[in-house]
Amino acid sequence: MEILSENTLNQLLTREWLVKIDTLKSIPYLIKFYESTADLTCCVLITDTKSVWAEALSGPQFARRWRELNGPEPVSNSNSMGGEEEWRARTLELLSNAHSLGGITDLLFEVVESNFSDVAFTLEDQSFKWRWETCFLGYRPSADILSKHLILPLISMGHLAFSSTDSVGEVSDAELTKAVDKVGRIARRNVDIHIKNAISKPRIATVLRRITATFNFAPELPIILTSVEKPEFEMLRPRESSKQGTKPHQSTRTPSPVIIPEKTTLMLSGKPMSPDRTQADALQKEAESDSVTDDSDVEEENGSDQGKGKVPSRQPDKPSSPIPMPAKKRSAQLPSSDTDSSPVGPQKKVKSIPSSSDEDSEGKQNVAQLKRGPASGETRRGTRQPVKRGGKRF
Repeated sequence: MEILSENTLNQLLTREWLVKIDTLKSIPYLIKFYESTADLTCCVLITDTKSVWAEALSGPQFARRWRELNGPEPVSNSNSMGGEEEWRARTLELLSNAHSLGGITDLLFEVVESNFSDVAFTLEDQSFKWRWETCFLGYRPSADILSKHLILPLISMGHLAFSSTDSVGEVSDAELTKAVDKVGRIARRNVDIHIKNAISKPRIATVLRRITATFNFAPELPIILTSVEKPEFEMLRPRESSKQGTKPHQSTRTPSPVIIPEKTTLMLSGKPMSPDRTQADALQKEAESDSVTDDSDVEEENGSDQGKGKVPSRQPDKPSSPIPMPAKKRSAQLPSSDTDSSPVGPQKKVKSIPSSSDEDSEGKQNVAQLKRGPASGETRRGTRQPVKRGGKRF
């Protein structure tokens, strides 16, 4: 068995499908046959609409198989080479007549077991017997052959049958030939558009659907439609929930936290000042140490006037507002020394602060005053005493 060539497959495109049934398994087979009188070769193509099998025979192979099934010919016909070729041509013509629409109907068809092929079948008549030994072509070639030789032609035939005004069975052969040639010429120019126009027709699509459902024992058979309505493509709006008062798709975004910059501008004695982070930390430490010293000094002086011992110092309360008050407003809130009933203690000497500029010393005194602040419920008496300060810390 020889592999089918591309030329042989193209020659099979012009041949008709023949139908035979395996009575034992109830399987229908579609058969195509091709012979060449030039080189006395022949081939066959058979399918069960799922797989495709084929066989091609040369002249000597064809003659050998015929003699095996039907016995040797008379000696007079096989002496010369001319007689052999003439016998092969005559026998091949007989086989070709057997593989025709009129000749295959009376032949006995049977699928037999074989050790040399995938599917073997015999065709038998009273005068001769023939056997084909076909092999599977593969899934991809089978799909390509079924598409070109069966599926696309059937689609075009259905398009022709449903698009013509007259019934296909009632027109004459000449008119039907013209209609088929016209459909074929249009289809081969644009195969994709032709298939779309044929299958997208409501009547053809619904008829094909109902036939498919009926053939495969579907419980519910679809109806056949002549025209269909076009649906409206609109997005369904989401229903508003009655339980919740919020609208659908409402974003619940939390407010972003306020970012406080690392450097802030302080108003000291009416002058803007922007110290660095390290300088601000140093000023805060000095203010805390100075506030502890000043409070202990003031409490010690007050206790000496009242005839009591030394009272341990305590940390002053932090101011409630983070915004510092100007020095002028703070001095206005302090009571004057004239209205105080307590005697004024001796003033302490203020040590000189080795500073680089007057603004730095003035800023330190204001920060210390803001940090110290008066305690709640506590009354200040006497004139405010000067603050003892140590050397500048670096």
